[in-house]
Amino acid sequence: MAMQCGKEPRLDATEKAESQNKVDPPEQERPPTIRWFNQFLPGSSRRKEIDPEQLEYADAENLPEARALRAKIDRLSAEIDDLAGHNKPSLIEPLIATLSPEDQAKVRKALAEEEEEEDDLYETDISLMDLPKLEKLGPKLNLELGQTVYLRKLDKCLRNAADDVSNASTQFDLWNTYRSSKRSLPDFLHLVPDSVFKVLWESQTNAKGPHRASHLCVLAQDMIENGKDLSQGQALVYIDSLLRQARPDDAHKHWQKESIRLDQNDSTRLEYRYLGIRIFSCMDDPEKAQELAMSLLPVEKDMISSLLVPVIIAWISRGGESSLKSAWALYLRLRTELGSQMTIKDFDNISLTFLNCGQTDMALAVFKDLMLSDKDTPETSDQLYRASLRLIGEMHTQSIDPAQVSKVSLAGLIAMPRRFQNKYFYGSWMKHLIGKGEVDAAAAVIELMLERGVKPDAKHMNGILGAWLRKGSELDRSKAEQMGWAMIAKRLDFVKARRGHPPDPSVQEENLRISRWPKHVRRFMAQATTETFSILLLDFERRGRQNLVELLQRYFIEAELSPNSYYMNHLMFGQLREGRHRAAWEIFDSMSSHVLPDLQSFACLWDCEKGHLDRVKLKRPDRFPGPRAILNRMASWHSKLSERARDQVREECSRSFYEQVVRCMCLNRDIQGTIIALCVMKDLFRLYPDQDTARMVTIQVAQIATSPSPTPLRIRRKPSGQARNQGNVTKMNQLLQLVMDQRAKTLEQRGIDVTGLDDGEKKEEQLVVLVTYLQTILRQIIPEQADVEETIDLAARDMGVPGMSEVVKRLTA
Repeated sequence: MAMQCGKEPRLDATEKAESQNKVDPPEQERPPTIRWFNQFLPGSSRRKEIDPEQLEYADAENLPEARALRAKIDRLSAEIDDLAGHNKPSLIEPLIATLSPEDQAKVRKALAEEEEEEDDLYETDISLMDLPKLEKLGPKLNLELGQTVYLRKLDKCLRNAADDVSNASTQFDLWNTYRSSKRSLPDFLHLVPDSVFKVLWESQTNAKGPHRASHLCVLAQDMIENGKDLSQGQALVYIDSLLRQARPDDAHKHWQKESIRLDQNDSTRLEYRYLGIRIFSCMDDPEKAQELAMSLLPVEKDMISSLLVPVIIAWISRGGESSLKSAWALYLRLRTELGSQMTIKDFDNISLTFLNCGQTDMALAVFKDLMLSDKDTPETSDQLYRASLRLIGEMHTQSIDPAQVSKVSLAGLIAMPRRFQNKYFYGSWMKHLIGKGEVDAAAAVIELMLERGVKPDAKHMNGILGAWLRKGSELDRSKAEQMGWAMIAKRLDFVKARRGHPPDPSVQEENLRISRWPKHVRRFMAQATTETFSILLLDFERRGRQNLVELLQRYFIEAELSPNSYYMNHLMFGQLREGRHRAAWEIFDSMSSHVLPDLQSFACLWDCEKGHLDRVKLKRPDRFPGPRAILNRMASWHSKLSERARDQVREECSRSFYEQVVRCMCLNRDIQGTIIALCVMKDLFRLYPDQDTARMVTIQVAQIATSPSPTPLRIRRKPSGQARNQGNVTKMNQLLQLVMDQRAKTLEQRGIDVTGLDDGEKKEEQLVVLVTYLQTILRQIIPEQADVEETIDLAARDMGVPGMSEVVKRLTA
């Protein structure tokens, strides 16, 4: 039994009458009256006045349980203070210790006063800089009131970082506070002790992300300006960070400065020389880079890839015949040493550098080696080299250098076997490059195909077209549009030539806006396919270029291409985004007679149905066919699929698609249709209801009971409607629980242990419970059992699954 007390004085009728005729005494002369009541039940209005002296908990504070609980709270509070670091010495104490005694006292006093400020005082730098100044603390450190906050926050961030240097949030807070302190406090760097720099360095070294190198460069420069010597490990990290910041000249300067200390130390020599290889490679000095690499190869053969790849890239970037021979010689040595152990990353770095420098033949040879890397074949570059050496009588030559490459002939080494001269091999290369994000390099492969007499396929160009549009920059989008319009023009030329009408280039250039074509496009252009139109259509719709969308649709008809589901779906989703649900249905209805829809087509229709039903609530219908009609078409489509296609559709069907179907049935206030839809989705897609489905159905059924007919939201009385709806939801949940309990008893009577059911049987039982629950609701609306079964059978026939009503009967038997 709950107890309740009221602390406001209560007056009976006589006291109220007397109080109206008397002048109220002063507040301090009238003692408060406290009356205690006992409430019989929670939510009950019946109360009985009681004597507080008789309460069992009148002296509860002195009970042993209360004292034990208070002691435990005090102990936990002390532990929290320890974890928060309140009992730890401050990490900025050495900084304060550098001041004069008078300044130390003033700073500590200012910090103590700042501790009493609200936390939001130092969250915004602008507000801190506007605060009134404190008196000057002495010649060494002049601080404002807001500036002392930086010291306090820096101390807190340093302690947090010292406890966990790998925490990303702590790293971010510490760096921002350090940067703000350096900007706001005079002579801050000269006062920072070694312990603070150590915590800062460890924190930023363990950081991940694009700003790690820049932060470490700034921190190292601050330490050097402050007269601090970098440790050997810090010096190596600093040089590496300079390289990553594209500052090879600064990296070279510090690399030379640290040569005596790092190159003569066995523990740092390897990493130091490796940094030198990278530095000289970036500074266009491959000779020195190769000299360092060769000095390390005898002792570090496991690092041959890391040592030679930067040098190869440097030789390629320099250009010229001799440099290319040197690059190829090093590449052959790398292939010979590593064999099948050479990684895809190394192949990609070398081939992309060749490709970007215009050496497409050599890039193709490297990609060929990648494709053959796991095969024992004489067609790889290193095997071709060895075969060539045998022909010139140098079979036992072990070294590979530019002179020997010249003897063999570089052109002969990169010759492509005839069996690779086809569009499929080049297509695999373009696909590989597009997957790496190198779309321009993939476009350059088309030029190489033309030089080799290989005709590119339209799907290759469509892949490049889509990849350019996905990158999203104006330059890439311009390239994509030029290629797309040119492919469309080629298709229109073909159609006109087939009809016996010669094309008019001037008219097409004016209509298709393709006066400037890329180089690889001018030489050859594949005809546009349905996929070409679909890719451009999607991009134009997303960017709201309706005039080009209409132009594309007109040219698609003139191109005499057969539409597919991909093209149809783009047209439908475009209408959905515009809110024209009826237009989307008309596109589907007209095109599905000669185009086989897919799951995305029906996903668009169900999204349109959801939008249509939302409009019905506001009395703005757009004459959509309804959920039963959509499910009818979906069941008919599914029945025409092969077994393999059905399995693929089941894999593609998502939970959100399932919930959208059930939601539309519920929003349409169609309980019979909901029952059939649950069974159809189980039969077609092997999807079952879960707790979220049951909750959605329960809420929608409650809304049907609250508002039997669609009522505009703007005239609905929200407070009373919401209260009724909440009450109905509670009742519907209770009914669902009752159905579940009854089903459990039925299974128990049949000798079935509910807890022993497997996952499939549990899903089946969830479907049975939800269907039984909806049938129970129907019986409340339609008293006659025969009429309930007849309405369910009618719904099944409307949805094109007349046999599904028998399935419902078997489920609930």
